Amino acid sequence: MPHRAMPGHVPDAPQARAGLHYPGTVEYERLPAVMGGFDVALMPFALNDATRSISHTKTVEYMAAGLPVVSTHVPDVVAEFADVVALHDDATGFAGGCEEALARADAARERRVRRTLRRRDWAVIAARMRVLMQEAAAPPADATARVTAANGGAR
Repeated sequence: MPHRAMPGHVPDAPQARAGLHYPGTVEYERLPAVMGGFDVALMPFALNDATRSISHTKTVEYMAAGLPVVSTHVPDVVAEFADVVALHDDATGFAGGCEEALARADAARERRVRRTLRRRDWAVIAARMRVLMQEAAAPPADATARVTAANGGAR
Protein backbone atom coordinates (compact mmCIF):
# COMPACT_ATOMS: atom_id res chain seq x y z
CA MET A 1 0.00 0.00 0.00
CA PRO A 2 1.52 3.38 -0.93
CA HIS A 3 2.35 5.88 1.80
CA ARG A 4 -0.30 8.56 2.04
CA ALA A 5 -0.19 11.97 3.59
CA MET A 6 -2.78 14.57 4.28
CA PRO A 7 -1.65 18.14 3.76
CA GLY A 8 -3.69 19.19 6.77
CA HIS A 9 -6.65 17.47 8.36
CA VAL A 10 -10.04 18.93 7.56
CA PRO A 11 -12.95 17.03 9.07
CA ASP A 12 -15.89 16.54 6.74
CA ALA A 13 -14.23 17.79 3.55
CA PRO A 14 -15.53 21.28 2.80
CA GLN A 15 -17.40 22.07 -0.35
CA ALA A 16 -15.50 24.04 -2.97
CA ARG A 17 -15.13 27.69 -2.02
CA ALA A 18 -13.52 30.54 -3.89
CA GLY A 19 -9.76 30.35 -3.48
CA LEU A 20 -9.78 27.03 -1.62
CA HIS A 21 -9.04 23.56 -2.88
CA TYR A 22 -9.18 20.52 -0.63
CA PRO A 23 -7.06 17.74 -2.16
CA GLY A 24 -8.04 15.12 0.42
CA THR A 25 -5.61 12.29 1.08
CA VAL A 26 -2.62 12.45 -1.25
CA GLU A 27 -0.11 9.71 -2.09
CA TYR A 28 3.19 10.59 -0.45
CA GLU A 29 5.03 10.68 -3.77
CA ARG A 30 2.61 13.37 -5.04
CA LEU A 31 2.90 15.55 -1.94
CA PRO A 32 5.64 17.86 -3.29
CA ALA A 33 3.58 18.58 -6.41
CA VAL A 34 0.46 19.24 -4.36
CA MET A 35 2.32 21.51 -1.93
CA GLY A 36 3.84 23.29 -4.93
CA GLY A 37 0.35 24.61 -5.61
CA PHE A 38 0.00 26.11 -2.11
CA ASP A 39 0.41 29.85 -1.61
CA VAL A 40 0.44 29.69 2.18
CA ALA A 41 0.57 26.74 4.58
CA LEU A 42 -2.07 26.81 7.30
CA MET A 43 -1.88 25.11 10.68
CA PRO A 44 -5.15 26.10 12.36
CA PHE A 45 -4.83 23.69 15.29
CA ALA A 46 -7.30 23.98 18.13
CA LEU A 47 -5.67 25.10 21.36
CA ASN A 48 -6.48 22.36 23.85
CA ASP A 49 -4.92 19.53 25.88
CA ALA A 50 -4.41 17.40 22.76
CA THR A 51 -2.32 20.07 21.01
CA ARG A 52 -0.14 21.01 23.98
CA SER A 53 2.46 18.47 22.89
CA ILE A 54 1.76 18.26 19.16
CA SER A 55 4.77 17.59 16.95
CA HIS A 56 5.92 20.53 14.87
CA THR A 57 7.07 18.30 11.98
CA LYS A 58 4.50 19.79 9.61
CA THR A 59 6.00 23.26 10.24
CA VAL A 60 9.43 22.10 9.07
CA GLU A 61 7.94 20.34 6.04
CA TYR A 62 6.06 23.47 5.00
CA MET A 63 9.14 25.67 5.46
CA ALA A 64 11.29 23.21 3.50
CA ALA A 65 8.75 23.50 0.69
CA GLY A 66 9.37 27.26 0.70
CA LEU A 67 5.92 28.12 2.02
CA PRO A 68 5.08 30.86 4.48
CA VAL A 69 3.30 29.34 7.48
CA VAL A 70 0.37 30.66 9.50
CA SER A 71 -0.40 28.76 12.71
CA THR A 72 -2.28 29.03 15.96
CA HIS A 73 -0.18 29.48 19.11
CA VAL A 74 0.55 25.76 19.53
CA PRO A 75 3.24 25.60 22.28
CA ASP A 76 5.88 23.73 20.22
CA VAL A 77 5.39 26.01 17.22
CA VAL A 78 5.66 29.11 19.42
CA ALA A 79 8.77 27.77 21.20
CA GLU A 80 10.58 26.66 18.05
CA PHE A 81 9.34 28.86 15.22
CA ALA A 82 7.85 32.14 16.51
CA ASP A 83 10.39 34.13 14.50
CA VAL A 84 9.45 32.50 11.18
CA VAL A 85 5.77 31.56 11.50
CA ALA A 86 2.85 34.01 11.59
CA LEU A 87 0.92 33.20 14.76
CA HIS A 88 -2.80 33.96 14.99
CA ASP A 89 -5.65 32.37 16.89
CA ASP A 90 -8.73 33.52 15.03
CA ALA A 91 -10.12 33.77 11.50
CA THR A 92 -9.36 37.48 11.18
CA GLY A 93 -5.76 36.96 12.27
CA PHE A 94 -5.32 33.99 9.94
CA ALA A 95 -6.69 35.96 7.00
CA GLY A 96 -4.38 38.86 7.82
CA GLY A 97 -1.39 36.52 8.16
CA CYS A 98 -2.15 35.00 4.76
CA GLU A 99 -2.60 38.40 3.12
CA GLU A 100 0.68 39.63 4.61
CA ALA A 101 2.52 36.50 3.43
CA LEU A 102 1.16 36.93 -0.08
CA ALA A 103 1.74 40.69 -0.23
CA ARG A 104 5.45 40.74 0.35
CA ALA A 105 8.56 38.64 0.30
CA ASP A 106 10.55 39.10 3.48
CA ALA A 107 14.27 38.50 2.86
CA ALA A 108 15.08 38.62 6.58
CA ARG A 109 12.41 36.00 7.30
CA GLU A 110 13.80 33.80 4.51
CA ARG A 111 17.27 33.97 6.09
CA ARG A 112 15.78 32.97 9.45
CA VAL A 113 13.92 30.08 7.79
CA ARG A 114 17.13 28.83 6.14
CA ARG A 115 18.97 29.01 9.50
CA THR A 116 16.11 27.18 11.21
CA LEU A 117 16.08 24.45 8.58
CA ARG A 118 19.87 24.02 8.72
CA ARG A 119 19.64 23.34 12.47
CA ARG A 120 17.09 20.61 11.70
CA ASP A 121 19.03 18.98 8.87
CA TRP A 122 19.57 15.29 9.62
CA ALA A 123 23.33 15.54 9.03
CA VAL A 124 23.57 18.39 11.57
CA ILE A 125 21.42 16.51 14.08
CA ALA A 126 23.50 13.33 13.63
CA ALA A 127 26.75 15.28 14.12
CA ARG A 128 25.39 16.84 17.34
CA MET A 129 24.29 13.42 18.57
CA ARG A 130 27.73 11.97 17.80
CA VAL A 131 29.39 14.71 19.90
CA LEU A 132 26.96 14.16 22.77
CA MET A 133 27.56 10.41 22.74
CA GLN A 134 31.34 10.91 22.68
CA GLU A 135 31.10 13.34 25.59
CA ALA A 136 28.89 10.93 27.54
CA ALA A 137 31.30 8.02 26.93
CA ALA A 138 34.43 9.97 27.90
CA PRO A 139 35.41 10.05 31.55
CA PRO A 140 35.18 13.51 33.09
CA ALA A 141 38.49 15.36 32.92
CA ASP A 142 38.64 15.87 36.69
CA ALA A 143 37.95 12.15 37.29
CA THR A 144 41.05 11.27 35.24
CA ALA A 145 43.09 13.74 37.26
CA ARG A 146 41.81 12.27 40.57
CA VAL A 147 42.68 8.73 39.46
CA THR A 148 46.14 9.88 38.36
CA ALA A 149 46.71 11.67 41.69
CA ALA A 150 45.42 8.67 43.64
CA ASN A 151 47.92 6.44 41.80
CA GLY A 152 50.79 8.68 42.84
CA GLY A 153 50.95 10.41 39.48
CA ALA A 154 51.07 7.14 37.51
CA ARG A 155 48.27 6.42 35.10
